[in-house]
Amino acid sequence: MTDSMRLLLASVASAAAFSVDLHRSVALTGGRRTHDASILMADQDKGPLAALSAVPWNNLLTAAITLDCANRLTASLPALLGPEPNYFGTALDMAFVGYGATEALKLAGIGKTDYYAELEGAKVNS
Repeated sequence: MTDSMRLLLASVASAAAFSVDLHRSVALTGGRRTHDASILMADQDKGPLAALSAVPWNNLLTAAITLDCANRLTASLPALLGPEPNYFGTALDMAFVGYGATEALKLAGIGKTDYYAELEGAKVNS
């Protein structure tokens, strides 16, 4: 079974579990809708997809695009001296590689600005 099939199966199972608990709570209250359904969901364990929310998707997407742009630069930089240079595409690739590298360095703690350092020792007026 592929990973995409496992992910699809896990999402269907999670949706089915929510549906069953919602109908059971309505049945237990005699058909009256109460706030029990939301309480049941809050008290339950996290579903199989809860681990996906911990993944830093923004950083992974930035890294993937940066690597793709860096790969394209290996071909487009020498092509600038050829018969059909693509100045605009090469400039965009260079800009995004620079941005991605800067963001990666910030994630590593290099070049990060400490905004609270200027507040150190400041007088508090309350």
